[in-house]
Amino acid sequence: MIRKKILISDTAPLYPPMWGGPKRIWGLFSNLTHKYDIIYVGVDTGQYELVKGIEASEDFFEKRFSMPESYYKYWLPIYERLFKNLNFDPYTYFFIDNAKHYVDALESQPADAIVCSHPWSWNTLKFRTDSPVIYDAHNCEYTLMRSLAEGNLFKPILTHKTKALEGDLCRRAKVILACSEEDKQAFVDIYKLDPGKISIVENGTDIPPLPSLKERVAAREELGYARQPVVLFVGAYYKPNIQAVDFIVNRLAPKLTACQFVIVGTVTNAFSDSQAPDNVSFAGILTDDYLEHYWRAADLAVNPMSKGSGVNIKMLDYMAAGIPTVSTPFGCRGLDVENEKHVVISELDNFATAIWDTLKKPELRGLMRRKGYDYVSTKFDWKILSKKVGHILDQLLFDR
Repeated sequence: MIRKKILISDTAPLYPPMWGGPKRIWGLFSNLTHKYDIIYVGVDTGQYELVKGIEASEDFFEKRFSMPESYYKYWLPIYERLFKNLNFDPYTYFFIDNAKHYVDALESQPADAIVCSHPWSWNTLKFRTDSPVIYDAHNCEYTLMRSLAEGNLFKPILTHKTKALEGDLCRRAKVILACSEEDKQAFVDIYKLDPGKISIVENGTDIPPLPSLKERVAAREELGYARQPVVLFVGAYYKPNIQAVDFIVNRLAPKLTACQFVIVGTVTNAFSDSQAPDNVSFAGILTDDYLEHYWRAADLAVNPMSKGSGVNIKMLDYMAAGIPTVSTPFGCRGLDVENEKHVVISELDNFATAIWDTLKKPELRGLMRRKGYDYVSTKFDWKILSKKVGHILDQLLFDR
């Protein structure tokens, strides 16, 4: 049998997956290479060579393109003056069809099905009529943009363009993959869609074995955290994450001086060591192998989120690593978790007290370690979720 080719498009580098968007793409589709050839086409705003081909795994290939010269020469100064507070780059959302080599690849790449991951490449892909389109919606981008663009002079334009682009993609797509029931309902309400074309495929995580007590102690000693409780936050450079870290730095750390707060991920680019108290450290971007040491060393993870969309991947990662977690109700959105069973749920006003109380209860943390791990293992393993996507692709490509 001739293997079908799946083209996936987005406007970011994919492999290795370092934050939520690439993690979702990799988690859902890298497990399907036994049946399909997967080709990912993306861009890297920091990549100065024209194109980089990456064989992410057998039968999964990434083509990563640099931006046009005009992006670096003309757009970046505009971005610094007018859009820096957005924490995302509007060029990669609304003007990516000016990146000629990226566009040429999207237009010419043979594909039996096209997966538009986020709507940003749709201005190019909408002219292709040779293959059915799946919209892998990481969020309802229109509702998210209304939040992210708050306070920016160009909010009306940004939200209008997002709604128009996402709406057209939703109407043209054969299938929409939504991360949650809330996102699905938002698509139905905003774009007047048939709910039958929307399938729920949640965010997920990889499920490693739970670390032993010996492994956790060894990780703490290796990182130099043998004596104080370690509280972990992991996040990408993204406005809701920046707001969460600001809350940790300015509200939590000064109240919980006995704790060591460790911040991991590209969100650390928004802060400097001089801005933080002594009990906050910024670990930056870590490889998966080194991040595993922090997973094991952490006594607690926190998720003080108040904005965003979809199921929060960091919550799944925390529970899969066996880390007891304190989260806001919003941070638990889309998850059927119980307070003081899977996680501790607290509003921001009482967050510091919830952290300290949880640290004083080893039995509770042991319960959450087990129950949280069991919960994500049975419902949010990428291997399970990718089977849903495989079934959808089979119906789309073989049952026509």
